[in-house]
Amino acid sequence: MSDSSYFMRACSASLSFLLLVISSLVQADEAVQDYRSLLSEYHIDINDDLSYTRIVTFEYQVLTPAGAEELQEYHYSYFSENESLKVLEASITHPDGKVFPVENDNIYEQDLGGRDQERRSREVVVIFSRLTPGSTMKLKFEHVVNKDSPMGFNMVMQPELELEQKKLAATILLPENVPMKWGSRGNFSVKELWKGKRKALTVSLENFPYQEMEPNMVSPDDVLPMFAITSLKSWEEIGQIYYESSLNRQTDSEEIHKLAKEITRGARHPREEAELIYNWVAQNINYLSLSFNLEDTLVPHPVEDILLHGYGDCKDQALLLQALLKARGIESKSALVSWDNSYKDWPVPTSMQFNHALLYIPEMNTWLNPVSPLSPFGLLDYSLSGKRVVLASPEGETQFLPVMQADQNRYWVKNQSLLSGNGFLRGESKVTGTGTIGEEIRELLASSGSGKWKAGNLLADTLIGGFGSISQGASAYDLTTQPAYKGNWHSPYAFELGKVGFITTAPGLDFQDVLALRTYLVDGERKYPFTVGPRHYQWEHRMKLPKNYKVTRLPENLQVDNQAGTYSSHYRMEGDTLVVKRQIVIKKNLYQPGEYPEFERLAYLAINDRRAVIALKRR
Repeated sequence: MSDSSYFMRACSASLSFLLLVISSLVQADEAVQDYRSLLSEYHIDINDDLSYTRIVTFEYQVLTPAGAEELQEYHYSYFSENESLKVLEASITHPDGKVFPVENDNIYEQDLGGRDQERRSREVVVIFSRLTPGSTMKLKFEHVVNKDSPMGFNMVMQPELELEQKKLAATILLPENVPMKWGSRGNFSVKELWKGKRKALTVSLENFPYQEMEPNMVSPDDVLPMFAITSLKSWEEIGQIYYESSLNRQTDSEEIHKLAKEITRGARHPREEAELIYNWVAQNINYLSLSFNLEDTLVPHPVEDILLHGYGDCKDQALLLQALLKARGIESKSALVSWDNSYKDWPVPTSMQFNHALLYIPEMNTWLNPVSPLSPFGLLDYSLSGKRVVLASPEGETQFLPVMQADQNRYWVKNQSLLSGNGFLRGESKVTGTGTIGEEIRELLASSGSGKWKAGNLLADTLIGGFGSISQGASAYDLTTQPAYKGNWHSPYAFELGKVGFITTAPGLDFQDVLALRTYLVDGERKYPFTVGPRHYQWEHRMKLPKNYKVTRLPENLQVDNQAGTYSSHYRMEGDTLVVKRQIVIKKNLYQPGEYPEFERLAYLAINDRRAVIALKRR
């Protein structure tokens, strides 16, 4: 073998080794997750009174320095009146196999507050101070719940998105004399066995891979494997229990009657009375959620306390609203619902499916959500569209909320502008909206900052930029008027105009630019359902052009109607004024993965048309 041949082979081998090392380093630096779950294990013993004890074991493996930082603190809260928590084991195992128990100094409790010495929220904190990439942490604790919650026993097991999980497992010893219901979906294995006179369940899910979330997808509750178990018999029983638990929190006192009469003074009919009472609760009772025992999480506080403190959570606001309406002879019912991006029922009826309370007025067929001072009477947002609700009544009831339609959420923008020969653009915008869009306008007007500051922020996010001021707007907190605002703006050197020039329409003070549809787009197919929100937007742009320029090219007019929605645009000249009208309708809130291609086509069409170029030439 020649020296040159040997040298070439040695260089080739060295280069291959170097590429292998670089490849390994790149793979290490591009870790898609900072840690993985090796084990989530539960041993649960449920008593006949539905109190229970559970032994919980968690094991995580650290993959990156960021993962070590994320896992170094573990917090678990509980209510001292009803629960106790004890750490049984806490340790770190380094990559070399050495085990380091967590020092006692790094396991402590802290008080999170409470109404009195009995009703307190407490927290156990464990500090894992020696975590490094490659090490594993283990935590084992005993959690005792010595009083059943108003809704009985409820539990759910589910993996997480964006986390690899090797094993989720549970052994559940059922009560001897209380029937339980359970169900699952996905790849959970559920087996029944007997331990003496008691039935037990073994539940497991293994090797759940890392899966990333998609933009604007539904809640993981709708798409991931799930196991749920409950002592509840039906959806209706949830409503019945909530009704019975709330009875002693209501009041028909003279104070309530006096307040209701004062609020509704001058009202001409029951619906007007209901609106005035709703507005008063929404704008005078601040939303604040405080829980210091199990009942606080599921049962509203007494009406007298809500009025005394001037705050409450959704359950409290709904209950006070109900009491004031009743004082004026208007009957209503509290309703439990899931206020998030979850649209699918769980495997069994369980109170854990619900996280919010509304109020329903049957004689008006109206649903009320009084948690925001900017949300008008009867408005429900996108994420409540078509949801199952459980009504609180002596027998309990279940219904579905109305499915929101596009024309309930209207948005209009009118822009008039003047383009100078030096490219300077000056204009005025008028913006108004209804429904959820109207509430967003109110939020903009109610936010801190001057009209100049708000306009500057809106314009800073546009292609041509600019400055201006929102000079006039409806009062954000006047729920009886349609929200709107107008303002003046200017964009210095918005366009370069020479012998020829190319311009686009300017959004002005539009805060719902159609370019935002980009946030719903993905590369390729969608795996999960996604939510958009039904809406109907219209824009009208009138731009007066410099007299020494003429238009040589206008974009083509568009008209598209598909299963996802509709889009249209129309371009024309009125003398020396360019007139552009656009309209988009998103037909519904929830789209399935198979419907994405139609939505994608509609969105790209609207986005590209929004960027369409108009060609000018100097006369």
